[in-house]
Amino acid sequence: MQYIIYIAIFLITAVVFTAVGVIIRKKTAESKLQGAEHEAKRIIENAKIEAENKKKEEIFKAQEEIMNSRKELDLEIKERRGEVLVQERRIVQKEENLESKLNLFEKILENSQNIYTFYIS
Repeated sequence: MQYIIYIAIFLITAVVFTAVGVIIRKKTAESKLQGAEHEAKRIIENAKIEAENKKKEEIFKAQEEIMNSRKELDLEIKERRGEVLVQERRIVQKEENLESKLNLFEKILENSQNIYTFYIS
């Protein structure tokens, strides 16, 4: 009879400890699952923040590149305008030289005609 009581106590204890073990295992699994979900949300949030920062950085780089391109273009335009002005000055100077040579030639021609008329008359 005493063996039956021991076996009954053993079986009851086994059932109770099995139930407690299952409950503890379930709570541990739920806790790990919640921890994993929390970690996943944190990783996703960090990825979103990092992506936004990367986007802003790339936009900033693009704006900086545009500004640099504009500066280079402005310098190139300024340089070309300077070259055009130099060429215009050269053309004006050549034109003035040609006009003065033409005036000199016309005076020489007029003088030679006067001399010719003087000798002929």
